Amino acid sequence: MTASLLPIAERTSRLGTETAFTGYDELRRAALEETGVSFCIRLHFGRALPGEKESYVRFAYSGSSVPQIEEGLGRLKAWAEA
Repeated sequence: MTASLLPIAERTSRLGTETAFTGYDELRRAALEETGVSFCIRLHFGRALPGEKESYVRFAYSGSSVPQIEEGLGRLKAWAEA
């Protein structure tokens, strides 16, 4: 499988409340600590393009089975929506 870029969804409750993270590095670290799921933020794969307004994360699936990927994404989704 190849790495993918996904826009960060602002609609999730964890990302859209008064207790929202102050930066994407804080989000990345909290997700890793609380779910065991690791991902890279935009800073890790280049500067934003001129006019780019979306924020992205990158997931790498190499070496992971489909069930492991599904489990990890499920944990990340449950955490983000909590």
